[in-house]
Amino acid sequence: MGGAAISIHQADGGHVHDIHYKNIRVEQAEQKLFDIKVLLCRYTEQLAKGEINDIYFDNIQVLNGDIPVSMIRGYQTPTEEVRVHDVHFDNITFMGNKCETWQDMRLVTELANDIYVNGARIFRQMKF
Repeated sequence: MGGAAISIHQADGGHVHDIHYKNIRVEQAEQKLFDIKVLLCRYTEQLAKGEINDIYFDNIQVLNGDIPVSMIRGYQTPTEEVRVHDVHFDNITFMGNKCETWQDMRLVTELANDIYVNGARIFRQMKF
């Protein structure tokens, strides 16, 4: 899958946290709106992966086009598991229509916990 309008990709051992996206207008998101991942890629220099948590999206408007998929994905190997957690989506709209649920946002998650849409937790923290 191709690029996203707003993305965070963690490919090394750092800790990405306390990021706030607020009052953003997107003309059109062709492939994905949000793409948050811990991953292995050609830019990876450290095998141990860092975390992504405490990310906030507030008042994000998509003005045109279809509702694109959004993805949140952690990282897992036989010896390591890193879950993206505590990601908040508030007041996300597509062509003037507010997204009330994760289904409205076409949100796909894997290896992620404690994701919130308009203050409601949609995935609970699991022990890992």
